Amino acid sequence: MEKHRDLAGKEWNPLKQVIVHLIHRVIALHSAEFYTYRQVSNRKATRSPGVFFDASGDLIHVEISGNVVCDPPLTQDDLIKLQILGWSTPTVTAEEFLDENGFGGLPNVSRDFSPLTDFAQIADEVVAALVMAYQLDIADNFFFGPTKGIEDEIDGLGLLDRHDANEKNAKRRVFSIPVGSLVKPDDESHA
Repeated sequence: MEKHRDLAGKEWNPLKQVIVHLIHRVIALHSAEFYTYRQVSNRKATRSPGVFFDASGDLIHVEISGNVVCDPPLTQDDLIKLQILGWSTPTVTAEEFLDENGFGGLPNVSRDFSPLTDFAQIADEVVAALVMAYQLDIADNFFFGPTKGIEDEIDGLGLLDRHDANEKNAKRRVFSIPVGSLVKPDDESHA
């Protein structure tokens, strides 16, 4: 089996490993999700993309929020980057999707993977799309959905930093990539 080439750098490995875990959950439980809190969107989940996994059919289906959610919205250049990466772009605009007469079509970007695809490759493809088209930054935060106990399960993996409780994160459901993982590309050659 040929080893895939990382599209997203090593600094993203903790998130990619958590995504691999989520894909294993998808195989057993049929769906999983996670949400980003991007700095570019003032860390608002309602303006940052979510990633949704489904394995109820013969494929692993992945969707990433489109412009119904994303602010700033994806540009035409962003959509071209996604297409180059192998993602299907939305079939309707945000306006068409939200128009009560035009409801229908897919407002998200999507991609189907064979369940035989290396889960690490799927994770890398997801992170690459988020970084290259959605402006995801290494210092952004993540939330793994409302499933009861998912935050403890993710914390138990020991891959991401779990944020302390506060007014907006009372149940400690927000995570980020550990600062120690933030290797700059130039640092790798001097290590």
